[in-house]
Amino acid sequence: MMNIDKEIKKLRMQLGLSPSELAQRADLTPAYISKLEKGEYKNFSLKTCKALANGFGMTLREFLEAISFIDKNENRPSSYLIREAFRSEGYTDEEIRRIREYGEFIRKDNKD
Repeated sequence: MMNIDKEIKKLRMQLGLSPSELAQRADLTPAYISKLEKGEYKNFSLKTCKALANGFGMTLREFLEAISFIDKNENRPSSYLIREAFRSEGYTDEEIRRIREYGEFIRKDNKD
């Protein structure tokens, strides 16, 4: 499991932003940033990711790479990111497993 909370706090500190400054720039509340950095939120939506990216002055991809959601050397998102994106949209773990199996089937079929 990634330490999203630590990565976001580390990035904020590297950029010299206070939690309040990041909250203002990202159009989020200081309480949300505080809870996020304390690890109270392990999953957050794509909308929140976009807001944080804006707050950090980054593109969404740059932000996701900075917090290790996406590997800089790959052109596809990590399985963790995909799973969390589906989960944030209300998919169950079983539905996500089946979607992943189908994706692997398609990928294998295209290689043959």
